[in-house]
Amino acid sequence: IDNSTIANSTISNSYLDNSTIDNSTISNSTIDNSTIDNSTIDNSTIGNSTISNDNITNQTMTESVAPTVDSTNLSSNFAADSNIRITFSEVMDPDTITTNTGNTQCSGNIKLSTSSSFSSCVRMSPGDPSTSDNKTFTLDPSSPLELKESYKLRILEHVKDPSGNNLEEQFDGTLTTPDD
Repeated sequence: IDNSTIANSTISNSYLDNSTIDNSTISNSTIDNSTIDNSTIDNSTIGNSTISNDNITNQTMTESVAPTVDSTNLSSNFAADSNIRITFSEVMDPDTITTNTGNTQCSGNIKLSTSSSFSSCVRMSPGDPSTSDNKTFTLDPSSPLELKESYKLRILEHVKDPSGNNLEEQFDGTLTTPDD
């Protein structure tokens, strides 16, 4: 089943074996008492559907939804000694969430700089970023940020979820430290 849409349907008492469902959409449907065996479901969407009393075995299921940045703790009165928190819309591959920890070069997929051209970046602490759930990541600058300064945070599209989907679009945000 390739490049197809199954909508507002019921699939019952069926058997799908050694098949591929690719670039397809199954929505507002019921799949009941069916077996999907030795098949691949790739780059497809199953939404607002019910799957019940079914056997799904030996499958490769790769979701294709691009992650986004859900939230950050950036503000216009950001404490100079605070950590930066970034929460994504889904679990991310931590190997792709990288920062500059060695010097002031702008390496890594997450950058913090006072320059809009990102010619130099804030050095982060070794081991950064940290996470307990692979969804929210904490960046710890290696020293307090400068007071009375505006910083730009950039998250490149190269960050990925475990299925290999890149961030939907580059994220740019700002924070400003107080006068004292």
